[in-house]
Amino acid sequence: MILRRTTFALAALALAACGKPHEASPAADAGAPVAGGTVDAAGVVTAAPEHMTTVLPAIPGAGGSAASDAPFDPGSPRGAVDVLKVYYSMVGAKRYGDARIWWDEGAPSEPANDAALAASFDRYDTYAAQVGQPSAPQGAAGSTHLTVPVVIHARLKSGGEVTEQATVQLHRINDTPGASGHQVSWRIDRIDSAAAR
Repeated sequence: MILRRTTFALAALALAACGKPHEASPAADAGAPVAGGTVDAAGVVTAAPEHMTTVLPAIPGAGGSAASDAPFDPGSPRGAVDVLKVYYSMVGAKRYGDARIWWDEGAPSEPANDAALAASFDRYDTYAAQVGQPSAPQGAAGSTHLTVPVVIHARLKSGGEVTEQATVQLHRINDTPGASGHQVSWRIDRIDSAAAR
């Protein structure tokens, strides 16, 4: 329970840094508000209805990513999955400034600014994602990396439908003395898919 509260506090603090009010973290209990929506009993973040989007359940056959009632380490692979659920919820809600905070500062694929991220989604009317099971974490030089498969379901403003697979690479700095909360949180390094940015 302490880890869950700590996760809540860290996520709320990170989101508050954007200068906008935000709700609870992705590790909240079922029915609890999170940035842009709520968490259902399976741990799926769903955007508020006025945003016309959802973060869909885990990819079938991929091991799933549903949350359990047990507290978890936000630096664990499940923490990375929760980051992606919030990221795609924010994208679907067209809250690009809130979405961009989940990118690693200085990552080669990081959108230059909120407007650049918004422009990369301009052709979509609705945008939702199914977040899959993360790969095994790989450590290197004081940091940890992993990848997570994502399936994008979007509706174009022109009326067409898009379903596309993407692979998201995330990393975090290992828990070391002096590392900031931002550094030890999972951040997006890159998304390998043209339309899944």
